[in-house]
Amino acid sequence: MTITRRQFLASSLGAGAAIAVPGFGAAAQTLHLSHIFNLEDPKHLAAEQFVKRVAEATGGELIIKVHPLSQIAGLRDGVEGTRLGTIDMTMADTATLGSWAPELGVWSLPFVFRDYDHVLKVMQGPVEAWRVDVIRKKVGLVSIGHAITAFRVIINSQRPLGSAADIVGLKMRVPEIPVYVSTFRTLQANPTPIPWGETYSALQTGTVEGVESDPIGLSLAKFTEVTKFASRTNHILLDTGLLVNQGKFSRLSKKNQQVLADLGQELVSRDLSEKSIVMQNQTWDDFHKRLQVGEVDLSSFREKLAPLVDEFSKKYGTQSIMGQINAA
Repeated sequence: MTITRRQFLASSLGAGAAIAVPGFGAAAQTLHLSHIFNLEDPKHLAAEQFVKRVAEATGGELIIKVHPLSQIAGLRDGVEGTRLGTIDMTMADTATLGSWAPELGVWSLPFVFRDYDHVLKVMQGPVEAWRVDVIRKKVGLVSIGHAITAFRVIINSQRPLGSAADIVGLKMRVPEIPVYVSTFRTLQANPTPIPWGETYSALQTGTVEGVESDPIGLSLAKFTEVTKFASRTNHILLDTGLLVNQGKFSRLSKKNQQVLADLGQELVSRDLSEKSIVMQNQTWDDFHKRLQVGEVDLSSFREKLAPLVDEFSKKYGTQSIMGQINAA
């Protein structure tokens, strides 16, 4: 069964959107999945596919309703609500989870990963098992899938960023996440935490002069309309986890727990990672048509940010994790 984008948008304007599967009766259990993403974002499309496949695999015993576009909660509030059980499931990056388990910030330190192949190798080894364990024990959530979604880039309205020296003093919108704020303070920019939904007007008015995120997110938010320059800094990895409240997950049957775990790995960890990498690269190529794209001396950024990485590892005891990431 296929559902058009228009049908999905219409249905999602209510309490939420459930993917219906023909021939199934009323669901024995219903879970609600909150996320912040645009309906065209690959993360939302993956959520749609996940919901449909879960209904099929459980014979209608488990139905998941998707609430996109922050209909229920924003990013941080979505995680907090899922921890408390007022929300069943959410999608969030590891950096956001670092607000409850600071050591998880190692995953989002600047220039920790060399490229996408490096990340994929790390996700198949002990560092990934460590991440899942910390999320369960310290954040209180069950991670049923983690995807690579992008390396973050910078767009701004003022000047090309040929080296780290060019970002000094630039008013940058950043998420309200410690590792992001620390990164841009270390670069001597002027980091300003602003909600994502307010960033377009902040760029228009000059409250901020630049914003960093993944190419698809920047494009869908239309920030390229109010900026001029793009710099492929690839400074921080952006990932997305599919996370379930621990109590609600434990109350599912063992069979349905396994269905969620299997489909999370297949549709999020594998398929979403592969599709995101392709789509992010395509979107970056499109930036060449809309913005001035210049070469970036990445070594200057790495050199300036190296002390931050060392300081973090010492503070949170993640030296061994860093060693395993570097060795992958």
